[in-house]
Amino acid sequence: MSIVSNNIKYLRRLNGLTQEQFSRRIGIKRSLLGAYEEARANPNLENLKVIAQVFGTSVDSLIKTDIRKIRETPGITLGQSTTGIMEQVKIPAPQPPVNEVFAQSNEPQPIAQIVKDFFQEEPLPRIPQREIQPRVLVPEPEPSFQPYTERTSISSNTSIKNGGDSYPKNTDNRIPYVKRALTKDYLANYQKSEYIKSLSTFTLPFINSDKSRAFEMGSDFPMPNSIVIGSYVEHWANILDGKFYVLITPQQGVIYRRVYNQIKVKGTLLLSSDDPSIPSFEISLKSVAEIWEVQAFISKEMPEPRLSLERAKSLIEELSLELNQLK
Repeated sequence: MSIVSNNIKYLRRLNGLTQEQFSRRIGIKRSLLGAYEEARANPNLENLKVIAQVFGTSVDSLIKTDIRKIRETPGITLGQSTTGIMEQVKIPAPQPPVNEVFAQSNEPQPIAQIVKDFFQEEPLPRIPQREIQPRVLVPEPEPSFQPYTERTSISSNTSIKNGGDSYPKNTDNRIPYVKRALTKDYLANYQKSEYIKSLSTFTLPFINSDKSRAFEMGSDFPMPNSIVIGSYVEHWANILDGKFYVLITPQQGVIYRRVYNQIKVKGTLLLSSDDPSIPSFEISLKSVAEIWEVQAFISKEMPEPRLSLERAKSLIEELSLELNQLK
C-alpha cells in the first residue's frame, strides 16, 4: 500500500463515509475509488486536488505524509469541520476517462498505444527521405533527443537501443559520469556510443555497472554537488510509485524526484520532492529522454541526523521541566 492510498482510506473512514458515498461526493466511480485505496491505481492531479480540498488538506500532504501519524500529534489538525467534511466545497463534474478501456486494464500497454491515445498530433507534410550525413560535434549543441516513449526495450545483447543509434553496455565494469556542465552536450549526444565512451568513468565495488550511469546533481538533491548513480529503466511499467529516479529532460535538464506512475491513466508521471519548497508537477512521458532508478550516491557532506519522535518528546519534557523550575 502507498502513502496516498492509506491516506484516502483513513480520511474516508474517519469521516464515516462508505466508498459509494465518498465516490459520488468527489465525482468518480466507486470502483476507481476502490482502486485508489488498494493502490491498484494512482489518482491523477485533478482528483488529488478535489480529495485534498474535501478533507481540508493539501496534495503534498496526501502523497508525502502519513496523516494517521500527524493526527496522533497534539496541536495539529486537518482543518475538518464539525460534520466531518469541509462544507461548501465545489466538486467539479466527473470527467469521462481519456480511454476507459485502457485506464481499467491491469496489463502494461504497448508504448505505441500510449503515443496514439495521448500524444496525437496533426500529421505533417511528408518530406522525401535523404541520406543522413555524419554530424560534427560543436560546442554546446542544441538538445536533440529521442523521446523515452519511442525507445525500444533493452535486450540481453551488448548494446542499448535508442532510435537509430546505440551505445554499448559498460563491459569494462566502469560507470560513465555526466557532469552538470555537460548536461546540454549529453542531451544532444546521449544516443551515440562514441560520445558515451568519451565520458569520464569510475568504478564502485557494490554497483552492477552494466546499465548504470552517474550524474552530478544540483540543489534539488538533499546534498548539493553530490553524484547519484542510477540504473537504466527499460520500460515505463517498471517505474514504481514513491521511488526516487533521475530524469533527463530537455526543459529541466537532470532532475531528482520521487515519481508516481500515471502512464496507464493519462500518459504522465507525477514528480514530487521531499523538499517542501519544490512543488509537485506532472510531466508527459513524451518529454523525457531517459529515466534512471537511483541506486546510490556519493557526497562530501554527511547527512543530517533525523530527529526521532521519541527524542522530540524527550526534549519537550526536559524543556518543560526547566521552565517549571524557573517559576
